[in-house]
Amino acid sequence: MKIEVTKTVSQNTTFFVFESGVKDLVQHCDVLQEYFSLRDFLGKKDALKDFLWKRKRILLVGLGKEREFNIHFFRDKVAEISRWWRRSSADSFEIYLDNLPVSQDLGQAVAEGIHLGLYTYSFKTEDKERQKHITTVRLITKKNVAQGITKGTILSESINLTRYLVNSYSRFMTPERFAQEVLTVARACKLSCKVFTKKDIQKLGMNALLAVSEGS
Repeated sequence: MKIEVTKTVSQNTTFFVFESGVKDLVQHCDVLQEYFSLRDFLGKKDALKDFLWKRKRILLVGLGKEREFNIHFFRDKVAEISRWWRRSSADSFEIYLDNLPVSQDLGQAVAEGIHLGLYTYSFKTEDKERQKHITTVRLITKKNVAQGITKGTILSESINLTRYLVNSYSRFMTPERFAQEVLTVARACKLSCKVFTKKDIQKLGMNALLAVSEGS
């Protein structure tokens, strides 16, 4: 899945809205002017509203009071709306950021929310084929968030790899396969990695580890 940065709204767009920022956002965003002339959206915390506008699907998400905003809550909301778009059968969506306190921390939180929120695990091939996938997420902002996005992507992909290794069935994730997964990551990151065989472990006298392995 790709996270891209763009400057214009196209389709399947998410707007995060503070209570105090509704009017200002509407005035600066043509996409929302027609909607707000017909209905109310107050930006209350956890409020959610979606609508169609000129063949574009728009999702409004309330953030509540701006003074109570924190990056952890925002990361969780990004994860939530990422799953919302996937349930809606979209293969891509956008997040408008320019009405928020944009920073590298915000870029990191967005990337983490997207990757962690969209994580799924299925052992069965037929289940994997039926799963819906988001291929692209576009962040709409004129500010530089690239460094934060890169950091958030690295951290969240590392967490998702750990989830995969833990969630895999033992009959699939054998010691040999686990070692191969670790070696693959080490090579990709240009790290040295040594895998100890059973004979190596016996020579080192790591009998407690051997006993646990025999028991499992």
